[in-house]
Amino acid sequence: WRRQVSVEIVLSNPHSIPGNLTPLEANYGNGWSCVDVAAEIIKAVIKQFPDAKREGTEPSLRSAIIGKLRISYLRRNQGRNTWRDGKTLGMHAKHFIIDDICTY
Repeated sequence: WRRQVSVEIVLSNPHSIPGNLTPLEANYGNGWSCVDVAAEIIKAVIKQFPDAKREGTEPSLRSAIIGKLRISYLRRNQGRNTWRDGKTLGMHAKHFIIDDICTY
């Protein structure tokens, strides 16, 4: 929030189950939508920086979220969210990028 960095988050598609496993063995989607994740980030910003939601604060919370936060589901070429076998794309790996401005 303070440093106004861009944050990009890529989520597994809902109900993504790898290989021939069952939903009880592995479910990368976990039921969180892009909107759910954005809402939790907004709540966290407001909790840590209560003035962020006050009108007239620059940058406004709305403009910062619209301009700096991008959340999407994992896709492959031409926007497809499935593998060739029809199973939904999921990603178990977690990626963190660290630079001189922020730890992502």
